[in-house]
Amino acid sequence: MQIIVKAARDQDLYVEWSSNVDGPTFVGTRAETAAYLASTGPTGPSDSVEDRLARADRTGTSAKSMPGEVPTGAWEDSGFVVARDDVEVGTPFGWLPRGRLGAFAHACARDDAPAAYALLDPFDVSPGQL
Repeated sequence: MQIIVKAARDQDLYVEWSSNVDGPTFVGTRAETAAYLASTGPTGPSDSVEDRLARADRTGTSAKSMPGEVPTGAWEDSGFVVARDDVEVGTPFGWLPRGRLGAFAHACARDDAPAAYALLDPFDVSPGQL
């Protein structure tokens, strides 16, 4: 699943977040994200690029959810599981609090993995939990 997440209400910064890689696959402004999404093709019959971005502007995320559920990436979502490439640290995952998404996205856009990973909290997983 790939969703568009707006980094913060007051920032022109959007992230395409993939649950396949547990991380960002694109970072850009609204205009850059619209162009990127238009170039990658439709994601569903009812989801135009503008619909996805407008939903992200309103709720923090393009994800849809059932009534009463907090969609992934929404303003009130607590954060994201992030897959780390530097597995020598022990666990291959970290926890990114929602409030750090903007700084994380900027670090990813610069290809600065150490700065991005420094924003993660430890994510302890018992064997068989994932």
